[in-house]
Amino acid sequence: MTVDKKRRAKLTQRKRTTWLPALLTLMIVTPAATGTGSSSLKQAVTADEFQQVVKPDKPINCETFQAHLDHAIIDWMKLKGTHLILIARLGTGEQDRDLSRARLDYVEDYLKRKGVQYVLAEGSYVEGFGRMEVYVGGRLTMSIPVEKNAKRLCSGDTGG
Repeated sequence: MTVDKKRRAKLTQRKRTTWLPALLTLMIVTPAATGTGSSSLKQAVTADEFQQVVKPDKPINCETFQAHLDHAIIDWMKLKGTHLILIARLGTGEQDRDLSRARLDYVEDYLKRKGVQYVLAEGSYVEGFGRMEVYVGGRLTMSIPVEKNAKRLCSGDTGG
């Protein structure tokens, strides 16, 4: 039992949250804490400044993933007092929770280099491929499928 607790503590060194509190923090607490109210979020969502949701039906290469993530970061930069929210979801037949953590770590390194304020979360299982979802201003902008049991989100190299 002690070994299991030590292993769990080691695997969760970085604080992770579930998607619901992260979304609520983004939509309710953050605007109120910054004094902007919800108007900046409403404007961003209702002004249709964001592109349609990127939702390919099969895994993509790293260059394409990076391009989509860069667009989400640009949209995030237009908003004040928000965080980019990333949710890793395991797919059909994926049992190892370490996969979600590895996928989040892969993206986190990129976000740190870009100076993005972000929240990482592990979500519930989905049918088919596992997915990495990206939310900007409380709105889903990307839902990228991930190859079964892959620790990386894409195939190839991002060069970054």
